[in-house]
Amino acid sequence: MKNLTWKTFTKRLWSSLTVLCGFSLLLCSPASLAETPDAKVLVGNAYFGVDSLYLTTDNDRKVNNPTNTSIDHGYGAGLHFGYRVNPTFEVRGFWSNLSLEVENNGKSPDGRMFGIDGLIFPDAKNVYFITGINMMDLQARDVAVNLGAGYRHYFQDHFALQAETKAYFTPEENHTDFSLGLSLVYFFDTNKPRISKPVDSDRDGIPDSRDLCPASPPGARVDNTGCPDSDNDGIGDNKDLCPNSPANSKVNSKGCGDNDGDGVANNLDNCPTTPQGEKVDNKGCPLYQDETVTIELLVQFDNNKSEVKARYLSEIEKVARFMKQYPKTQVELAGHTSALGDEKYNQSLSEKRARAVAKILTGEFNISPSRVSAKGYGESRLKNPDNSREAHAENRRMEAVITTEVKRSRK
Repeated sequence: MKNLTWKTFTKRLWSSLTVLCGFSLLLCSPASLAETPDAKVLVGNAYFGVDSLYLTTDNDRKVNNPTNTSIDHGYGAGLHFGYRVNPTFEVRGFWSNLSLEVENNGKSPDGRMFGIDGLIFPDAKNVYFITGINMMDLQARDVAVNLGAGYRHYFQDHFALQAETKAYFTPEENHTDFSLGLSLVYFFDTNKPRISKPVDSDRDGIPDSRDLCPASPPGARVDNTGCPDSDNDGIGDNKDLCPNSPANSKVNSKGCGDNDGDGVANNLDNCPTTPQGEKVDNKGCPLYQDETVTIELLVQFDNNKSEVKARYLSEIEKVARFMKQYPKTQVELAGHTSALGDEKYNQSLSEKRARAVAKILTGEFNISPSRVSAKGYGESRLKNPDNSREAHAENRRMEAVITTEVKRSRK
């Protein structure tokens, strides 16, 4: 093959793709899977077929005319006879008459082709490979070696349809030609490949050869493997880890949904009611992180007084609510005084101030006394050491800080 134009190459490519698509449709046919006979039954069986052929020729094949025009392509019809030697091998002879087309609308000559092929069935089923030798008479007689592949679809006891593509190599002239063919095959009565209906023991519409549950109860709704599907979720009960999924719920390959939408299937979810939006672990439970929460309380007093002013009650109530929210917390109420006056007197005064706040916290806001301690520090912890009216006022106080660790769910 000396010259292969882009046009010719494209035509051959599309022709090959067309046949391949035909093969794919036959391969995908449910009937082809159910009706392929046992290869052992085919052994010793003879057949003949009627062929149609499309041939695309090498660009160097010329017509004997004044313009030396090239043969472009051809169409043919013919017959073939075959015999199944063993489960994986057949032999056949074929003959085809060809009507050839030449370039530039020149005179169309006739041709013919005949030879012998061997058909190899690697899996003893439908797909086969071809090798053979033939005589090609296309203006000149050439001996060619051919290689190809095909697919045979059995659709009746006597009949099959087969599609195939072949390449022909003529070593002497260095030509390469291609053909696409479709044949109707008839099997003789000698050891014919009888096709029996598939057995369906439980009559659920799934043949026993593909039925994983061949004893399903009568009338049971089954999936495509022949197994009952109680909740009609498309997953058979033999594989369904959640056989009672709600109607129309989306399920995974194990038949389980995800009711709380946390990404963990119900069969693996230890926390099936997780609030929306919370991050979870691989068991479907919320992920938590430690967080420190704190509340502070400052109550100031008049000089030489321990009475709590009304404006501080709302602040004390906030502390009470915090302690009720976190019931394991405890608080120390620390009373203080300024540096004015006697030290022992100031110590006693600071204790009174702490107890005054504690009384409100336990008496008015119902915080258990066991969680509240009141302690006076006198003038030992001055907040402001200056000797001024403002400094003394700042030091007359009661302080408390409550801190605890809590777990917050991650968002």
